[in-house]
Amino acid sequence: MMPGFKTSVAKSIATFGGLGYIPKGPGTFGALGALFVAIILNNLVDNQDVFQIILACLIITSYIAGVISASMVEKEWGHDASKIVVDEAMGFWISIFYIPFSWPLWIAAFVLFRFFDILKPMGIRRLDQIKSPHGVMLDDMLAGVYSNLVMIIVLKLI
Repeated sequence: MMPGFKTSVAKSIATFGGLGYIPKGPGTFGALGALFVAIILNNLVDNQDVFQIILACLIITSYIAGVISASMVEKEWGHDASKIVVDEAMGFWISIFYIPFSWPLWIAAFVLFRFFDILKPMGIRRLDQIKSPHGVMLDDMLAGVYSNLVMIIVLKLI
């Protein structure tokens, strides 16, 4: 494979299909892209257990692809450039893991995820400060976990 092709693929993955190039709020657009992917998949798959397996595969694959692509593009863009939004996609998917689809629930998960991702409380900032491709992904992973836990608590209460 040609080196230019590898870099182009890495940039496409890192920007989640180009959403990271949006100048204002690229992370929000990356998470919105993940929301739309999840809605499409949820509508295509009748069985919720199968949907959750697909979601788990997306989470794992996006983590691995995110680490690899972040390591490749950081040479040109710098560490954890705002264009890298595959981490937001993965984090959003974590936030809806085993949360049944309904617009209010998934929008709430989206808002919670962005809240945790932007403010970076409770250890998220510490993960964000790890200067490696894993650090790029891990802070959003934890933001997704916190969002998911809040959603699970909300579901237990309603």
